[in-house]
Amino acid sequence: MPWVRANTAHRERFMACIFEGEFLMGHTLRESMEGGDWAIVPDVVRQMGDVNDFFTTNESFKAWQIASKYNATHAWVPLRDQFCGFSWERASMKKFSDTRYFEEAFSNEKVKIYRILPQSSSLSAPTVKPAGSRGSG
Repeated sequence: MPWVRANTAHRERFMACIFEGEFLMGHTLRESMEGGDWAIVPDVVRQMGDVNDFFTTNESFKAWQIASKYNATHAWVPLRDQFCGFSWERASMKKFSDTRYFEEAFSNEKVKIYRILPQSSSLSAPTVKPAGSRGSG
């Protein structure tokens, strides 16, 4: 928690699952995508699905798009299973190694915190060649 308080602004938004979100909000006054007063969250089931997709996908661009949709600046990623509303699952870590979208900001034996990099006009979905296509030349 000291790192969060020292390096992020009040009310900054984190991608975090339910219990981690409650912890962040209660101890640092930062916002989370899950936890808190669910009665006032519009379309809460869709939002839980998005958060679950953010943590379980291996696709860095997809995760970045979800975080950007909610103006999240950081991701709180516990190094254990977490509950995002549907089941207990461990976050897929592969996506966070893509430095076009994420930057590790803090790490210890229990959690990693990633900065979600700001939108850039040069960022776009990775291109995938259709099966059977050949390169030019």
